[in-house]
Amino acid sequence: MLKSVLLSLSLIATTAQAIPYTALINCGESNPYFVDRCFSESDFVLEVEGRREIYNVENSLLKTGYPHDTGIAIELPEHFSITATNTNNQHLTIEIIRNDDNSVIIRKEAVRSKIIKINH
Repeated sequence: MLKSVLLSLSLIATTAQAIPYTALINCGESNPYFVDRCFSESDFVLEVEGRREIYNVENSLLKTGYPHDTGIAIELPEHFSITATNTNNQHLTIEIIRNDDNSVIIRKEAVRSKIIKINH
């Protein structure tokens, strides 16, 4: 029993190290199903480890992220890049949270037709 508990704790620690950051994306309201409105005529581009994924109204961020109290949350590795163009009248907000202490290390906002770029 103790061995399986220690193994579980080891897996949790490995997972926390593998996913050091979380991006919280909000489009004016604390509703994850409204986030894609900010990309009705544009894209949210996420680059991780040489892979580039493009999200918009047709390809929802909920496919890679999950609902969160403030919008959509996406787990991120140590190195990533985000480019997002807001094409909605609502404020687009992106916060990057450090998972080990829940501190906000980056916070950017964009009004209509403005671009957010984050390289980490």
